[in-house]
Amino acid sequence: MDGRNSQEIVAPKPQMHAARPSQLGTRRTAMRVMQRKSVGMVAVYEQDPVAPRAGTRTLVFETLKGKVQTSDFPADWQRLSDDELAKIRKAAGAPN
Repeated sequence: MDGRNSQEIVAPKPQMHAARPSQLGTRRTAMRVMQRKSVGMVAVYEQDPVAPRAGTRTLVFETLKGKVQTSDFPADWQRLSDDELAKIRKAAGAPN
């Protein structure tokens, strides 16, 4: 895939714990790590709502300086190039 230099990391399926099953994710989480000149490393991943049916999944862009979340992202975000993901991050209000 041209323009895609990031690494993909897939987290293992969460194990269910009897004490707090409602706080665990319902799907496997995919993560990418991008390297951007302006901010350094950016971890990009989907996040489940905090409580079941409390909202929609969000796409999180996390750096050492903070994180930005958006619910406006394509379902196939993992196939996007780093530059395309950077545009989504910027549209979500991330500083350069």
